[in-house]
Amino acid sequence: MRERNRFFKWYHRVRDGTLSREQFEKRMRGVERTVGQLLREAARRAEKRTAGMAREILQWEKCLWTFVDVPGLEPTSNFGERCIRHAIMYRKTSFGTQSECSGGPRQRHSSAPPLQPSPSTSSLSRLYAQDEGLHHI
Repeated sequence: MRERNRFFKWYHRVRDGTLSREQFEKRMRGVERTVGQLLREAARRAEKRTAGMAREILQWEKCLWTFVDVPGLEPTSNFGERCIRHAIMYRKTSFGTQSECSGGPRQRHSSAPPLQPSPSTSSLSRLYAQDEGLHHI
């Protein structure tokens, strides 16, 4: 938790312009190292389910820190979740379909996140957000 709080504090400072990107990247090296050590320790010593989850996260360890190297990329999936929220809410409140043949296209259509470019986000972050959105459906 301590490491998470540190990196969010620093990330918000970079976003607000009170911490340089270079300083952020330098500080994050220690966080990355500590989190990696904690995950490796959990993979070896924790109870079975926690150890399995730690091993799975370790397979994606480099991806966890992409936001450090890519300016404008958020460390959360909030943007992607906001993009598909309307489709999820529609699916939850539409009570489904009454027959198998009438629901196929609508279900497929509502599963794809919309392409809504925002001037404040980069193309790369929109691409990552859409990828995240597809995996959460």
